Amino acid sequence: MHLYKRVYIGNQHTKNKNEQLAISLPKNQDKRFFKIKEGDINQDKISYIIEEIMYWRKANSIHNWFVDNVQGGNDDCGEYYVSSEIIERLVKECKEDVEYLKSLEYTGVGYIYSFDKEEEVEYGIYGNVDESKLNLVTTRGFFFGSTEYSELYVRMLEDTIQKLEPAIGSEHDFYYTSSW
Repeated sequence: MHLYKRVYIGNQHTKNKNEQLAISLPKNQDKRFFKIKEGDINQDKISYIIEEIMYWRKANSIHNWFVDNVQGGNDDCGEYYVSSEIIERLVKECKEDVEYLKSLEYTGVGYIYSFDKEEEVEYGIYGNVDESKLNLVTTRGFFFGSTEYSELYVRMLEDTIQKLEPAIGSEHDFYYTSSW
């Protein structure tokens, strides 16, 4: 699941020679990941730069939110335009959900393997969650990840807030896409 920002930079014919953007391609590329060779891109004709703003993995509630609020209910792994106002709404609703969930007590414990610590790490699971008070409700599905409302779930919402908040009010174009 990705949210991209597409920034229009114009073309050669719209810029002064001193204002051109220079793009450098590494000479020793890892061919598995970077498959551009000299001559593949005409720098005089570059019109957009695409920046990944957010990457989620198994964030089923976020994906479901985009399907409902951006994709018109179509869960088809397409690319969909997302306005700055929609990003602002998502951030607001994530904040509301974080506040609500943090007001609850943990009633269970889960464990996840931490590759950083090379051990299992404990995390709290919230109990007695009233889903009618949530904006982003977990969703079951193939490869959709956990449906628990947990400390990890709250961290995912907080990460979303942190990375998307700077996009609020931006005049650039944003696009959401997913692949299942």
